[in-house]
Amino acid sequence: MFAFCLLNTMGTYAQDVIINNNNDTIYCKILEVNNDNIRYRIQKGSTNITNTVNLKYITSYIINDDVQESSRAITDNKTNNEKEPVFRIAIGGGYAKGRGEIKKTGDSKIDKLSNDIVNGYNIEGDIEYYFNLKQKDALNFAAALHFNYIDHHGATTDIDIPDFGHANRYEESQRVFYIAPAFVMRYDLPAWLFTFSAGFGVIFFTNPISIDYGQITGSKTTIGSHTGISAEYKISQNWGIGLRFSVAGGVINSMNIGGVNVKFDQAMSATSWMISGIISFRTK
Repeated sequence: MFAFCLLNTMGTYAQDVIINNNNDTIYCKILEVNNDNIRYRIQKGSTNITNTVNLKYITSYIINDDVQESSRAITDNKTNNEKEPVFRIAIGGGYAKGRGEIKKTGDSKIDKLSNDIVNGYNIEGDIEYYFNLKQKDALNFAAALHFNYIDHHGATTDIDIPDFGHANRYEESQRVFYIAPAFVMRYDLPAWLFTFSAGFGVIFFTNPISIDYGQITGSKTTIGSHTGISAEYKISQNWGIGLRFSVAGGVINSMNIGGVNVKFDQAMSATSWMISGIISFRTK
C-alpha cells in the first residue's frame, strides 16, 4: 500500500504543467511543442484526452523531464509578449440594400422598378496589417485597405417615365466602387475571430440608363465612409470563413452627364447596407 501511494505521488509530481493567460494551471503530459501550438494529453479516469492550445493563450509551460524547464518557461513567456508583423486578407460578397427612400408613385411598374434598383449585390475585400500584434493578447489593432463594389440594377418594359415619355424598354444600374484606408480592431479567440473596421475614402459612382436603343450615363466622384463588423470561424491555423455586416457609401448631390455637371434639387443616397459571406487568410 505504501509503495502504491509513493508511486502515485511520484507520478503526480512528474506531470508537465501549462499555465494559461488566466493563470489557470493544466497538469498534463506535453506531447509536442511547435512555433504555434502545444499538444498535450490529460487523463480523466481511464480515458486519455488529447488537446491542442495556441501559444498565444499560454503564459508559460514546464516539461518536468526537461532539465532546462525554468529557462524554457521564461523564454516562452517572453515570446508571447514579443511583437511581430501579421497580415490578414479577406474577400467576400453577398446582398446589398440601398438606403435611398422609395417614393410610391401609384404606377405599379415604376414602383417595382424603384424597388428592384434598391436591391443588389456586393463584392468587398480587406488587406490588414497588424504592425504591433502580440501573440498573447486577444485584442489587437491594424491599418487596412478596404474596398467595396456595389451594383443595383433594374429593368422593365412598356413604361411611361415622368418628364420623358413612353419607353418600350427601360434599364438602369447604380454602381458604387468605394476604396479607403481603414482602422481595424481584432478580437482573437481559440476558434473564432471578430473584427471591426471603419474608414473614410473615395466613391466612384456611375448611373447608366438605357432607354430603348439609347443610353445615358451619369458619373460622380465624391467622399464616403464605411463601417463593418465580422465574425469568422477558424477552419485551420491560417484560414477562416464567416459573415460580415457593413454599411458603405455616401451622398450624391450632382452628376456629370454628357460632359455637363447637373446639380440635383434633392441629394441622392449612394449608401448600402450589406451582408456578405467572407473567406480570410491570416499569417497569425
